[in-house]
Amino acid sequence: MIFFSVARTASRFASPEQWIALARLADVALESVFPWRKPLTSRLQVRNLPCPETPTRWVAASVPFSNPSVRHMVHALKFGGSWEAAALGGHLLAARLRSWEYLWRAPQKTICLVPIPLSPARQEERGFNQAERLSFWLLVSLWKEAPFLARRVVCGYRLLARTRNTLQQSLLRDATLRKANVQGAFAVREKVYPNTVYILIDDVATTGATLRECRRVLRASGARCVKALVLAA
Repeated sequence: MIFFSVARTASRFASPEQWIALARLADVALESVFPWRKPLTSRLQVRNLPCPETPTRWVAASVPFSNPSVRHMVHALKFGGSWEAAALGGHLLAARLRSWEYLWRAPQKTICLVPIPLSPARQEERGFNQAERLSFWLLVSLWKEAPFLARRVVCGYRLLARTRNTLQQSLLRDATLRKANVQGAFAVREKVYPNTVYILIDDVATTGATLRECRRVLRASGARCVKALVLAA
């Protein structure tokens, strides 16, 4: 939780040098707090997997959810609160983000990472939001691997809010029910800038209903470019 609290502040106020120092500190601390990190990471064969297809062209995913190791990583992140899984997931997301030629061709545009918010009840139950943790480690990885790109990135932790409690999407098999479940469930809480590239961050995309609804409210608030990046699909 310490790193997450620092990330909220650093994403707005830290200098590039401070972010690089934070990235190094995070790596050292992760090695110290989780001495099993390397063996576990080596057991999770999630690197060099093909990028999966996604529900729509503006959504990109890093790894296929059908892979058993990916499912294990996602469950450890989502239900176990694993910082190790979050760090590995953030690294995979950063690698996918760096492959987007569009971002390199528009160096003047700010990039805003927007974690998909949980409902208040689920946030209180879990004590964390896995999408926020993925966003943090994504940015840490960017500062290590692509600082030129990372300088343009901010984290919009408070940009979106879930205005009501909803059922877990994983409990709904029908795409129509999933769409209805999240319809009108999100609101924009901060100013939206038309020249900023907004990237929705989440752990898994199935039908894309949640991502579509978040994209809709952002575009209705004035965002011109809204994309999504998920860990698995």
